[in-house]
Amino acid sequence: MEVFGQATKTLEEMGKKTPAYGIDLGTTNSCIAVIQAGNTPKVIKLKDGNVTMPSCVMWKGGDKFVVGREAYKNRYKASAIYSVKRLMGTDEKVVLQYGMKTKVMTPVEVSAKILEGLVEQASTDFKDIKDVVITVPAYFNNRQVEDTIKAGEMAGLNVLRILREPTAASLVYDMEAIGRDEINVLVYDLGGGTFDASLLRIKKSGGDLSELTNLYGDLGVGDSDESSYSMLDNVIDTDGDSRLGGDDIDREL
Repeated sequence: MEVFGQATKTLEEMGKKTPAYGIDLGTTNSCIAVIQAGNTPKVIKLKDGNVTMPSCVMWKGGDKFVVGREAYKNRYKASAIYSVKRLMGTDEKVVLQYGMKTKVMTPVEVSAKILEGLVEQASTDFKDIKDVVITVPAYFNNRQVEDTIKAGEMAGLNVLRILREPTAASLVYDMEAIGRDEINVLVYDLGGGTFDASLLRIKKSGGDLSELTNLYGDLGVGDSDESSYSMLDNVIDTDGDSRLGGDDIDREL
């Protein structure tokens, strides 16, 4: 896949009011980032001062939900759900209990609440979060990917695309620093609830920033600009386990 080279202008200089944000919708924690200048994403600090938010949702009756750290503190209660990402792409239902009341939700609906909470938490410094790229495990099947897109849309977001997590991690690999035009890299993501790895061949290619331009508008970086470059990522192989993560290792220990 074609990925992104260096941008020479900030979002303000581009006159772009609604940049594309990157969201890691994690099993145990989620975060949101944006590229403001250059080719290095900035992880956005949330309202509570942290850069990650627990992917936990707690129902408080009616249409009231609590998402994030407070919900995580109550994760063992019948009113809370945690690690719902493992249920994406299945027909399983989430049953929450608040007092004598019961609420049945789909994994997509719960994931949408997580996304809504994450965007709300990031809204202190970034007011208009609409266009997003969401990452998923490398081994997610089509239905799991489709459910992730549905969750984003249900949260009121415009999902520009889905990126596999190891591939997303490779986007900021510094080819310039190692002084080589091609390298094979094994990228692994051992998260709180999932583990996956991808073997990637990263090649330095021309200066085509068309995909970045589609997301951010005109960057003012032409093909003739020697300071710009793009990379080509070829996924050679990938594998993963949706039931192996830090939480599982903690339980075994």
